[in-house]
Amino acid sequence: MTLPSQGASEPEAHISSIVSALADPDRLKVLSAVVLGHTDVAGISQGSGLSSQVVIRSLSRLINAGLVAESPSGYQANEAAKAMKKALYRASAEAKEEFPGVEESMATELRKFFRAGRLLEIPTSRMSRLAVLDYLSWAFEPGQYYPERLVNALIRRYHPDHATLRRYLVDEGFLERKAGQYWRAGGSVQID
Repeated sequence: MTLPSQGASEPEAHISSIVSALADPDRLKVLSAVVLGHTDVAGISQGSGLSSQVVIRSLSRLINAGLVAESPSGYQANEAAKAMKKALYRASAEAKEEFPGVEESMATELRKFFRAGRLLEIPTSRMSRLAVLDYLSWAFEPGQYYPERLVNALIRRYHPDHATLRRYLVDEGFLERKAGQYWRAGGSVQID
Protein backbone atom coordinates (compact mmCIF):
# COMPACT_ATOMS: atom_id res chain seq x y z
CA MET A 1 0.00 0.00 0.00
CA THR A 2 1.36 3.40 -0.98
CA LEU A 3 0.69 6.35 1.25
CA PRO A 4 -0.05 9.71 -0.32
CA SER A 5 2.93 12.05 -0.30
CA GLN A 6 2.99 14.67 2.41
CA GLY A 7 4.53 17.45 0.28
CA ALA A 8 3.25 19.14 -2.84
CA SER A 9 3.78 17.40 -6.17
CA GLU A 10 6.39 18.84 -8.51
CA PRO A 11 3.85 20.72 -10.72
CA GLU A 12 2.08 22.06 -7.64
CA ALA A 13 5.39 23.23 -6.16
CA HIS A 14 6.29 24.97 -9.45
CA ILE A 15 2.91 26.71 -9.60
CA SER A 16 3.27 27.74 -5.97
CA SER A 17 6.71 29.18 -6.75
CA ILE A 18 5.32 31.20 -9.66
CA VAL A 19 2.37 32.51 -7.65
CA SER A 20 4.68 33.44 -4.79
CA ALA A 21 7.03 35.26 -7.17
CA LEU A 22 4.14 37.23 -8.67
CA ALA A 23 2.65 38.17 -5.29
CA ASP A 24 4.96 41.18 -5.01
CA PRO A 25 4.02 44.34 -6.96
CA ASP A 26 7.68 45.20 -7.64
CA ARG A 27 8.34 41.77 -9.16
CA LEU A 28 5.24 42.17 -11.33
CA LYS A 29 6.58 45.50 -12.60
CA VAL A 30 9.97 43.96 -13.33
CA LEU A 31 8.42 40.99 -15.14
CA SER A 32 6.24 43.36 -17.17
CA ALA A 33 9.27 45.38 -18.20
CA VAL A 34 11.09 42.20 -19.28
CA VAL A 35 8.05 40.92 -21.20
CA LEU A 36 7.85 44.32 -22.95
CA GLY A 37 11.41 43.84 -24.21
CA HIS A 38 13.73 45.49 -21.68
CA THR A 39 16.79 43.23 -21.43
CA ASP A 40 19.24 44.92 -19.07
CA VAL A 41 19.00 46.22 -15.52
CA ALA A 42 19.06 49.88 -16.62
CA GLY A 43 16.26 49.35 -19.16
CA ILE A 44 14.19 47.27 -16.76
CA SER A 45 14.69 49.93 -14.08
CA GLN A 46 13.51 52.63 -16.45
CA GLY A 47 10.60 50.52 -17.76
CA SER A 48 9.41 49.55 -14.29
CA GLY A 49 10.13 52.81 -12.50
CA LEU A 50 12.08 50.93 -9.82
CA SER A 51 15.62 51.34 -8.54
CA SER A 52 18.37 49.10 -9.91
CA GLN A 53 18.72 47.45 -6.49
CA VAL A 54 15.02 46.48 -6.42
CA VAL A 55 15.24 45.29 -10.04
CA ILE A 56 18.23 43.02 -9.30
CA ARG A 57 16.53 41.55 -6.22
CA SER A 58 13.28 41.01 -8.17
CA LEU A 59 15.09 39.45 -11.15
CA SER A 60 16.73 36.94 -8.85
CA ARG A 61 13.36 35.78 -7.54
CA LEU A 62 11.81 35.70 -11.04
CA ILE A 63 14.74 33.63 -12.36
CA ASN A 64 14.35 31.18 -9.46
CA ALA A 65 10.63 30.86 -10.26
CA GLY A 66 11.47 30.14 -13.89
CA LEU A 67 9.69 33.20 -15.29
CA VAL A 68 12.82 35.01 -16.48
CA ALA A 69 16.05 33.65 -17.95
CA GLU A 70 19.43 35.33 -18.18
CA SER A 71 21.27 34.94 -21.46
CA PRO A 72 24.24 36.63 -23.14
CA SER A 73 21.77 39.01 -24.82
CA GLY A 74 20.21 39.99 -21.48
CA TYR A 75 17.15 39.04 -19.49
CA GLN A 76 14.26 37.45 -21.32
CA ALA A 77 10.83 36.20 -20.31
CA ASN A 78 10.38 32.47 -20.61
CA GLU A 79 7.45 30.82 -22.38
CA ALA A 80 5.24 30.77 -19.26
CA ALA A 81 5.59 34.54 -18.85
CA LYS A 82 4.93 35.09 -22.56
CA ALA A 83 1.86 32.86 -22.34
CA MET A 84 0.62 34.89 -19.36
CA LYS A 85 1.11 38.08 -21.39
CA LYS A 86 -0.92 36.64 -24.30
CA ALA A 87 -3.67 35.51 -21.92
CA LEU A 88 -3.84 38.95 -20.31
CA TYR A 89 -4.03 40.67 -23.71
CA ARG A 90 -6.73 38.23 -24.82
CA ALA A 91 -8.74 38.74 -21.62
CA SER A 92 -8.38 42.50 -21.99
CA ALA A 93 -9.52 42.39 -25.62
CA GLU A 94 -12.48 40.13 -24.76
CA ALA A 95 -13.50 42.44 -21.92
CA LYS A 96 -13.42 45.44 -24.25
CA GLU A 97 -15.46 43.58 -26.88
CA GLU A 98 -18.14 42.80 -24.31
CA PHE A 99 -19.26 46.46 -24.39
CA PRO A 100 -18.41 47.77 -27.86
CA GLY A 101 -18.85 51.50 -28.28
CA VAL A 102 -18.87 52.07 -24.51
CA GLU A 103 -16.43 54.53 -22.95
CA GLU A 104 -13.81 52.62 -20.93
CA SER A 105 -14.80 54.12 -17.55
CA MET A 106 -18.42 53.04 -18.12
CA ALA A 107 -17.32 49.61 -19.38
CA THR A 108 -15.29 49.13 -16.20
CA GLU A 109 -18.40 49.82 -14.13
CA LEU A 110 -20.57 47.54 -16.28
CA ARG A 111 -18.12 44.62 -15.97
CA LYS A 112 -18.91 44.53 -12.26
CA PHE A 113 -22.52 43.60 -13.03
CA PHE A 114 -22.60 41.81 -16.39
CA ARG A 115 -21.34 38.36 -17.41
CA ALA A 116 -21.79 37.03 -20.93
CA GLY A 117 -24.28 39.78 -21.73
CA ARG A 118 -26.51 39.10 -18.71
CA LEU A 119 -27.06 41.43 -15.77
CA LEU A 120 -26.12 39.45 -12.65
CA GLU A 121 -27.80 41.78 -10.18
CA ILE A 122 -29.47 45.16 -10.11
CA PRO A 123 -26.99 47.53 -8.46
CA THR A 124 -28.03 49.03 -5.14
CA SER A 125 -25.75 52.05 -5.56
CA ARG A 126 -27.54 54.74 -7.56
CA MET A 127 -24.40 55.66 -9.54
CA SER A 128 -23.82 52.07 -10.60
CA ARG A 129 -27.52 51.59 -11.31
CA LEU A 130 -27.49 54.67 -13.57
CA ALA A 131 -24.59 53.22 -15.56
CA VAL A 132 -26.49 49.94 -15.98
CA LEU A 133 -29.74 51.74 -16.91
CA ASP A 134 -27.91 53.90 -19.44
CA TYR A 135 -26.51 50.76 -21.05
CA LEU A 136 -29.94 49.07 -21.03
CA SER A 137 -31.48 52.15 -22.65
CA TRP A 138 -29.42 51.39 -25.77
CA ALA A 139 -31.85 48.53 -26.47
CA PHE A 140 -34.44 51.20 -27.35
CA GLU A 141 -34.19 53.20 -30.57
CA PRO A 142 -34.76 56.94 -30.14
CA GLY A 143 -37.99 58.06 -31.79
CA GLN A 144 -39.58 54.60 -31.73
CA TYR A 145 -42.60 53.64 -29.60
CA TYR A 146 -42.72 50.30 -27.77
CA PRO A 147 -45.70 48.48 -26.23
CA GLU A 148 -45.09 47.32 -22.66
CA ARG A 149 -44.79 43.64 -23.66
CA LEU A 150 -41.93 44.49 -26.04
CA VAL A 151 -40.21 46.63 -23.39
CA ASN A 152 -40.43 43.65 -21.03
CA ALA A 153 -39.03 41.28 -23.65
CA LEU A 154 -36.08 43.58 -24.40
CA ILE A 155 -35.24 43.97 -20.72
CA ARG A 156 -35.60 40.20 -20.06
CA ARG A 157 -32.72 39.62 -22.49
CA TYR A 158 -30.52 41.07 -19.73
CA HIS A 159 -32.28 40.18 -16.47
CA PRO A 160 -35.47 38.33 -15.43
CA ASP A 161 -36.78 41.15 -13.19
CA HIS A 162 -38.08 43.23 -16.10
CA ALA A 163 -40.70 45.05 -13.98
CA THR A 164 -38.15 46.56 -11.57
CA LEU A 165 -35.76 47.54 -14.36
CA ARG A 166 -38.61 49.02 -16.44
CA ARG A 167 -39.71 51.10 -13.44
CA TYR A 168 -36.12 52.30 -12.86
CA LEU A 169 -35.76 53.20 -16.55
CA VAL A 170 -38.91 55.34 -16.34
CA ASP A 171 -38.18 56.83 -12.89
CA GLU A 172 -34.65 57.86 -13.90
CA GLY A 173 -35.80 59.41 -17.18
CA PHE A 174 -34.34 56.92 -19.64
CA LEU A 175 -37.83 55.95 -20.87
CA GLU A 176 -41.11 57.85 -20.94
CA ARG A 177 -44.51 56.19 -20.70
CA LYS A 178 -48.01 57.18 -21.79
CA ALA A 179 -51.11 55.11 -22.60
CA GLY A 180 -49.22 51.81 -22.55
CA GLN A 181 -46.53 53.06 -24.93
CA TYR A 182 -42.87 53.63 -24.02
CA TRP A 183 -40.16 55.56 -25.83
CA ARG A 184 -36.58 56.43 -25.13
CA ALA A 185 -36.26 59.82 -23.49
CA GLY A 186 -32.68 59.93 -22.20
CA GLY A 187 -29.34 58.27 -21.81
CA SER A 188 -26.15 58.37 -23.80
CA VAL A 189 -26.04 57.58 -27.49
CA GLN A 190 -23.96 54.73 -28.88
CA ILE A 191 -21.63 55.84 -31.66
CA ASP A 192 -20.58 53.14 -34.10
